[in-house]
Amino acid sequence: MSNLLIVLFGLGVGISVGLTGVGGGSFLTPFLVIVMRIHPAVAVATSLVFTLITRAVGSVQHLRQGTVDFRVVRQVAIGSIPAAVVASVVLSRFISGTNASDTVRARLIQACLLVAACVLTYRLLVPAKPGHGNNDPIKLALLGILVGAMVAVASVGSGSVAVAGLVGLTSLPIARVVGTDMVHALILAAVATPLTLLQTTFDAHLALLLLLGSIPGVVIGSRLAVLVPERFTRVTVTLAVWTLALKVA
Repeated sequence: MSNLLIVLFGLGVGISVGLTGVGGGSFLTPFLVIVMRIHPAVAVATSLVFTLITRAVGSVQHLRQGTVDFRVVRQVAIGSIPAAVVASVVLSRFISGTNASDTVRARLIQACLLVAACVLTYRLLVPAKPGHGNNDPIKLALLGILVGAMVAVASVGSGSVAVAGLVGLTSLPIARVVGTDMVHALILAAVATPLTLLQTTFDAHLALLLLLGSIPGVVIGSRLAVLVPERFTRVTVTLAVWTLALKVA
């Protein structure tokens, strides 16, 4: 695939993230595995590096806007950080380096994509109104455990699952949900990325090309969000994640 097409794919991922908050790992990891034919472990590592940088850029803007609830960030991170560490250790000790590691990795990526697709479908059919949750710390920690494990093994869930969970579980308005998720995803990626890079490498050239497209894409998507009907974008993203989930393995 040409460099231009990779940049254009990064642009598409960025637009999706700007429009819906979903699309980073859910689109990027399967794209790298299915289209680019990259080793699943390297695909996850590259996706995590991509997520770390894009979330850092997004977090700066949300911190400036004051749209981050650090208490909720802490409550979710209480579950997500230990889960990411445990998942990484389990992968390193029992899966990496085995004859079946590629197959197991692909199946884990597919399983995480299926979870994300189910969550997106549920939220599409049973939409939750932002601001009606009770900020239960136990439920937020459990959400963190799920998201942390998914991000560590597949770089999937920090947008699709986390945002849906925060909308339903917290009393935050949607702007603070997005900002809070952005900062939590940055912290989680900062933990999961080095743990993953201890086990495998990442494709720096590919990550750079994707970032060249995704960074302006996020800006474009954010501006389009006020023009494109939200339900249309949600349906499109949900169908895309289902398609990718069924094609990975």
